[in-house]
Amino acid sequence: MGIREPLTLQKRQVLLFFVLLGLSHASTEPVRYSVSEETEMGSFVANLLKDLGLGVEELSSREARVVSDGNEKHLRLDLLTGDLLLNEKLDREELCGSTEPCVLHFQVMLKQPLQFIRAELHVKDVNDNSPTFLDKEIILRIPESAPIGTTFLMESAQDVDIGRNSLQNYTVSSNPHFHIKIGNTVDGKIYPELVLDTALDHEKESEHRLTLTALDGGSPPRSGTTLVLIKVVDINDNAPKFSQSLYEVQVPEDKPIGSWIITLSAKDPDAGSNGKISYTFFHSSEDIRKTFEMDSVSGEVHLKSALDFEVIQSYSITIQATDGGGLSEECTLGINVLDVNDNPPEITISSVTNTIPENAPDTLVAVFSVRDQDAEDNGRIVCSIQADLPFILKPNFKNFYTLITDKALDREERDEYNITITVTDLGTPRLQTQHSLRVQVSDVNDNAPEFSQSSYTLRVCENNSPALHIGTIRATDRDAGSNAQLSYSLLPGPQPGPDAAALLSIHADSGQLFALRALDYEALQAFEVRVRATDQGSPALSSQALVRVQVLDANDNSPFVLYPLQNASAPVTELLPRAAEPGYLLSKVVAVDRDSGQNAWLSFQLLKATEPGLFGVGPHNGEVRTARLLSERDAPRHRLLLLVRDNGEPPRSASVTLHVLLVDGFSQPYLPLPDAPPQRAPPDRLTAYLVVALAAVSSLFLLSLLLFVALRLCRRRGGPGSLGGGSLPEPHFPGHLVDVSGAGTLSQSYQYEVCLQGGSGDSGFNFLKPVLANVSPQIPGSDVECVPSFRNSLGFNNQHIEKYILVNIYFCLFPKYLLIVKHHDHGHGPGHAQAADPAQPPLDYEALQAFEVRVRATDQGSPALSSQALVRVQVLDANDNSPFVLYPLQNASAPVTEPGYLLSKAVAVDRDSGQNAWLSFQLLKATEPGLFGVGPHNGEVRTARPLSERDAPRHRLLLLVRDNGEPPRSASVTLQVLLVEGFWQPYLPLPNAPPQRAPPDRLTAYLVVALAVVSSLFLVSLLLFVALRLCRRRSGPGSLGGGSLTEPHFPGHLVDVKAKMDKQRQVLSIFLLLGVVRAGWEPQRYFVTEETENGSIVADLAKDLGLGVGELATRGARVDSEDKEPRLQLDLQTGRLILNEKLDREELCGPTEPCVMPFQVLLQRPLEVFRAELLVEDINDHSPEFPEKEMTLKLLETSSPGTVFPLKMAQDSDVGDNDVKNYTIGRNLYFHVSTKTRGDGRKYPELVLDKELDREELAEFRFALTALDGGSPPRTGTIQIRVLVLDANDNAPEFAHELYEVQIPENSPLGALVVQVSARDLDSGTNGEISYSLFYGSLEIIKTFELSSISGELRLIKELDFETRSSYELDIQASDGGGLSGKCSLTVKVVDVNDNYPELTISSLSSPIPENSPETEVALFRIRDRDSGENGRMVCSIQDDIPFTLKPSVENFYRLVTDGALDRETRSEYNITITVTDLGTPRLQTQHSLRVQVSDVNDNAPEFSQSSYTLRVRENNSPALHIGTIRATDRDAGSNAQLSYSLLPGPQPGPDAAALLSIHADSGQLFALRALDYEALQAFEVRVRATDQGSPALSSQALVRVQVLDANDNSPFVLYPLQNASAPVTELLPRAAEPGYLLSKVVAVDRDSGQNAWLSFQLLKATEPGLFGVGPHNGEVRTARPLSERDAPRHRLLLLVRDNGEPPRSASVTLHVLLVDGFSQPYLPLPDAPPQRAPPDRLTAYLVVALAAVSSLFLLSLLLFVALRLCRRRGGPGSLGGGSLPEPHFPGHLVDVSGAGTLSQSYQYEVCLQGGSGDSGFNFLKPVLANVSPQIPGSDVECVPSFRNSLGFNNQ
Repeated sequence: MGIREPLTLQKRQVLLFFVLLGLSHASTEPVRYSVSEETEMGSFVANLLKDLGLGVEELSSREARVVSDGNEKHLRLDLLTGDLLLNEKLDREELCGSTEPCVLHFQVMLKQPLQFIRAELHVKDVNDNSPTFLDKEIILRIPESAPIGTTFLMESAQDVDIGRNSLQNYTVSSNPHFHIKIGNTVDGKIYPELVLDTALDHEKESEHRLTLTALDGGSPPRSGTTLVLIKVVDINDNAPKFSQSLYEVQVPEDKPIGSWIITLSAKDPDAGSNGKISYTFFHSSEDIRKTFEMDSVSGEVHLKSALDFEVIQSYSITIQATDGGGLSEECTLGINVLDVNDNPPEITISSVTNTIPENAPDTLVAVFSVRDQDAEDNGRIVCSIQADLPFILKPNFKNFYTLITDKALDREERDEYNITITVTDLGTPRLQTQHSLRVQVSDVNDNAPEFSQSSYTLRVCENNSPALHIGTIRATDRDAGSNAQLSYSLLPGPQPGPDAAALLSIHADSGQLFALRALDYEALQAFEVRVRATDQGSPALSSQALVRVQVLDANDNSPFVLYPLQNASAPVTELLPRAAEPGYLLSKVVAVDRDSGQNAWLSFQLLKATEPGLFGVGPHNGEVRTARLLSERDAPRHRLLLLVRDNGEPPRSASVTLHVLLVDGFSQPYLPLPDAPPQRAPPDRLTAYLVVALAAVSSLFLLSLLLFVALRLCRRRGGPGSLGGGSLPEPHFPGHLVDVSGAGTLSQSYQYEVCLQGGSGDSGFNFLKPVLANVSPQIPGSDVECVPSFRNSLGFNNQHIEKYILVNIYFCLFPKYLLIVKHHDHGHGPGHAQAADPAQPPLDYEALQAFEVRVRATDQGSPALSSQALVRVQVLDANDNSPFVLYPLQNASAPVTEPGYLLSKAVAVDRDSGQNAWLSFQLLKATEPGLFGVGPHNGEVRTARPLSERDAPRHRLLLLVRDNGEPPRSASVTLQVLLVEGFWQPYLPLPNAPPQRAPPDRLTAYLVVALAVVSSLFLVSLLLFVALRLCRRRSGPGSLGGGSLTEPHFPGHLVDVKAKMDKQRQVLSIFLLLGVVRAGWEPQRYFVTEETENGSIVADLAKDLGLGVGELATRGARVDSEDKEPRLQLDLQTGRLILNEKLDREELCGPTEPCVMPFQVLLQRPLEVFRAELLVEDINDHSPEFPEKEMTLKLLETSSPGTVFPLKMAQDSDVGDNDVKNYTIGRNLYFHVSTKTRGDGRKYPELVLDKELDREELAEFRFALTALDGGSPPRTGTIQIRVLVLDANDNAPEFAHELYEVQIPENSPLGALVVQVSARDLDSGTNGEISYSLFYGSLEIIKTFELSSISGELRLIKELDFETRSSYELDIQASDGGGLSGKCSLTVKVVDVNDNYPELTISSLSSPIPENSPETEVALFRIRDRDSGENGRMVCSIQDDIPFTLKPSVENFYRLVTDGALDRETRSEYNITITVTDLGTPRLQTQHSLRVQVSDVNDNAPEFSQSSYTLRVRENNSPALHIGTIRATDRDAGSNAQLSYSLLPGPQPGPDAAALLSIHADSGQLFALRALDYEALQAFEVRVRATDQGSPALSSQALVRVQVLDANDNSPFVLYPLQNASAPVTELLPRAAEPGYLLSKVVAVDRDSGQNAWLSFQLLKATEPGLFGVGPHNGEVRTARPLSERDAPRHRLLLLVRDNGEPPRSASVTLHVLLVDGFSQPYLPLPDAPPQRAPPDRLTAYLVVALAAVSSLFLLSLLLFVALRLCRRRGGPGSLGGGSLPEPHFPGHLVDVSGAGTLSQSYQYEVCLQGGSGDSGFNFLKPVLANVSPQIPGSDVECVPSFRNSLGFNNQ
């Protein structure tokens, strides 16, 4: 270290000297060289050896090189010759642009020592660029009025060359109008100007094309051209012209809004804005402006609002075309509107009656008119209504219609009609209008109240509280209003009974029924009462309903015992034989209960008995039976107390006492009868009744027939007067007679169709429906003849009943029939009816099959007449009851048991009737299915086959009884059957089944035949009667002869209306004809002035119509207009027509003249219509109005006096003289107005110029235009006229400043505003619109700046760079719309900002560098900043945490050197960041990263990841098996890190590793060379060496231990018993051995280890398989059961020993067993199962003591043995002296398996003794290992030599 410090100091001094020397050279002037641009690459510039005074060798040794400022390699140095050569072609314009001179700075750098020489290279310009124009075409716009000599500025060309090679001259192509003039700018540049030589004419030539040429001063000169397009600007001297003065077009009125109608086109020869034509409506009305719109540009006319042909049929529109200069032309457009069917028909309702009475035919409902505003077929209309309504339409004059009823209406059938009047036109497409009328039918009280049921059943529980509400009875009335308001009252019932008024009361309004007092079911079960409902109509109608009140039972009665009689004086005593079997029927208690239902269901109970278990009573039948056999001990007398209880709530009961006397025996005369058929039954009373009934029916039928014939004969012979009053039956009435008395009865006759029901069991016939002749369906029942006999039999009065009757009669055996009467009263007269309808549900057929009721019909006449009819109501049965089984009784406690062939019979009944009561029987289930059967119809249960011994003694049969109803109902019954050998029980009760059916009696058959004959005769008679009636009806009255049938006397209130109807029709026809005639007359006209006050009189209609004042009111006169507006009103009191509102003619008719309002005068009774018109006269009530408040006119100041300008026309809503007549304007010096007349007579104004205009003097005029109408006084309207004078282009633009100067920072963003220049032009319009452009702008200026042509704003479009260019000179031109222009200059100075980052240029770089070299130069670089001032000053630095340093040199050069020796292993690479920061604001910095790598030196040996490795390989492996990989790493790099591997012997002596393993030299993979054997070699060690390729080479080693894993390749070996065929092992087994006796033990070993050596034992085969068993883990062979005498004396056992390897291996062993009778065996094993506990014995106690002593001695010996073993192990082998411990005796057949890995360790075993087992065996349970590693078993374990030798193991 002491020597290196002075050496370093000397080096620094020398370096400092060279630095100072370099600085002295740097301060001298640079060496200058020059070269022309475009010189070829490699051209000679200079010889540096001569200029620098250096030799050739010195240039190479000092590493001379050329360094330029921008790191551009324009020059290169030839080190062999010292020549400075061009490295590339130089382009001066690219390097320096317009800068002159063009200088390139560079340095010559010399190293060792460091020296810099400054130099400059001047690049000379050559003429290599031609002049270029920025635009290929220059466009100039020059007005044709420009004077000769006018100068026009033009764009200049650009030439990047400088000096004489730059632009020098301009020329223009030959032409008669222009020449070129050259001007000079301030900086010496030239620009061209175009001078006008001759006047321009736009009409002759609108465009001129010239070629402008620019020439530079080179030799030869270069040139550039551009095309100059001169457009001559036109002057407005032509007005627009239309192609036609009149356009006509037809437009359908349904054309959609926005549709195109026509396009008008006018032409103007002028150009530009003077030729642009705008189109407007001229003198258009407000309707035109609202209907049409016009495109001012294209001239297209579009539809703005919908057209309506009915309002306006045509339009005449004046259209004006105006150009941009103010000249205009007009044309006329005529639009004809075509009619289309776009108006649906209109309906005007003149009068309507919304409510009409229900029984009034030909009633006027509505009067209405229809119209269609369309024309021709589109206006023709058809009117209709629905076809299914009782209304018709009748047309009148001029589309007037009347709606009347077609017949009388019925409100109850339909109370409201929605009538739709449909009006359809005949246009295409057809349109229709519908109007709905809602007509309500008013009610007449013609319906009596109706109950929902004809009879009601109410239920009330007895003992009720008074005033209890028991139900509500309600009726309904089909009428409405008061006619439907009902009141209720009570009437007596049809049957005699209790007074209903004392029992019930009814609420008159609600119909609620109340019980007035408590009811008693036992006294009164039911009663009937009638309820009458009466409406509030006039006349009042009523109806009745039958109410049946049923009283429900309550449990208020206790049971009453009928038998045995409870008489204390004579108690009932029953005899009981002592031989009675259990179940013997002793007696039966019979009791009843006055209650009903479940309250009367009785149950029996034995409360008390002398002997409780001897007797029993049936709980449901009261049968007292014995419960067991009687014995001698039973008392001879017994007293039984029985309780009878009902099922009510709460239950009630009674008790009965029964005395029983036991007897030894008695005769029993009530033995059961045999099965013989019963004797013939005595005659039945029913037969007698049938005989009497047949006789009565026959007599009555014969009597009725005779009476009928007599009455017919009497009636036919007698006249009308002979019957008197009303006894004469009603004949056939003519159909044209009607009731006019007001009573409303019998307006029609009735006919009925009759049919007979044959085969129904009765002779009933039905009056099905009336047969109506020529009657409208709305009026049923007219022209119908009733059967007089039938009507008289009912007692109906022919004069007072009008009804629609539906009669349904059933004749039964007796002359009683059922009438179902539907009474219908139309309420035209005082009538009343009472009816009792048949009973409706709920009825119970089982309780009531039929009942009778009378129907009474009473009218309201004076006196009131009535008649009655008997109504019989038959209740039809429904299947609502299930069958009830009578026998056998269903009592679970006492099932019926029947022996015999006919086993039993099931007897059941059904409360229903007919097929609902037809019962069928079925056997559902039986204990023996095929043994019994049941009759399906009679229920007899019989045996199906003979009985056998195998049949069960008891059977249970389940029977099902089902009826035939829908749905079917069923019940089940269980029958218990007991099979007996025979029976002697004569006292068994007979079943309760009815006796067998007796054979048919002949008398009954005779009666049936007689009844059929009588019924047939009656049916034939009835058919004959009906046939005669039909024949008579068809023949008519004339067929009977001229006067055979006398005309009956009709009531006086019936009149003949046929003639009257004809007369009414004639009168109606006359009025209709009169109306039609009047409709053809001209309408009456009336006049009225608009704005007349409301209520003013228009005319006297009564006088004009020739009617009286009162006649208008009676005939229902009214005024109707077509538009439904009530503008007129008719005063019916005076007959005057009065205005109902003020009329405005303009609102009503608009411009139409005259204004006519049609209306009609309608007279309803009879119908008559008068047409009239009201003409509304105009008054001057509107002033003229202009469409706009102000009108603007644009006039050229060059317009000549006398020019006419059209003005907008005023609109006046008035017509005629009140319309606009004149126009005037205010006084002025320049204009007057002229009034003109249009073709339609309307006036319009025109403005006439009187004096020339001068826009400079007065640019705008304002005056008022006034329109005057012709009214008196006249009305006026005004509009403001604004006249704008259009200017001519006579002023050029002028800038505010000729020179603008501005400064802008170089970092200004793109789009930044530089400056805004402003020029002014005194002209207006397009002549005053100024556009700005760059003039004489170079290509660089155009790319840098952008000038807005409108605002004059100059903006940046390219970034500025102060270092490239510091200022710009621009010329800006301002041009107006007329072609005149002005110019100004602009100077833009760029202000420098710190926007350039420092630049770093690497001159040399050394990488990599050796890791052990200090002070090594890494890089040489130069820095610079293009900014100026503080922005260009810089600071350079690197990171602080790296072993490098920066050293400054000359001219901003820096050296990067190492700060000390480097270590590659510590860090092999450095990323050095050189940071250069300037001192500007803000500070900018540049970073440059260098990647320096450190080269490697072999100074690191290889390293293993572990010092030792353990590898495992399974034995018996295949050769060359890859067993693992050993890898090492080297921190060096390259070849120093390339390793090779080799094997070395292990540290311990052992097998040769080279013979067992091999290693791959490159990868370190280890391979086993041969198969390994675990039993021979468990593990071995080897060393692996890794060596690198460095110089010198380095290496390292690692220990590898290889462990061999065991495989199951050895079978078990049996040690005992020895398998020697010559001397087989025979074990002795005493026959007295208990189960579990230890016969022998199999001992085996396995050379394998681990689970491969785990052995299991199995008994494969034995002479007696179940006698022996082997322990699966210990090999003990034991007896499995006790031995018997049958067991063979010799046995052979085959045992299998299997290890637990994969796959398992096994060995077998044979054991011979010899059974012996006995030998001394103190060690016989006890069985495993614990013996049964025996009583304590002394011997057992002695044995327990002995066993405890022996166990204690054995345990003490075992502990001593373990202690001795432990002491021997601690003392070592030497302490025992070789043989001090006697060697135990081991069997000699054990082999040495030390090489196989078995017994490689010393084992300690825990030992346990089995006390009481009878043997001295012990078990090795588990090894106790001491300090043994699991990975390397057997290492460092010492074995006992004597023990090992005794086993015969080989020590090696």
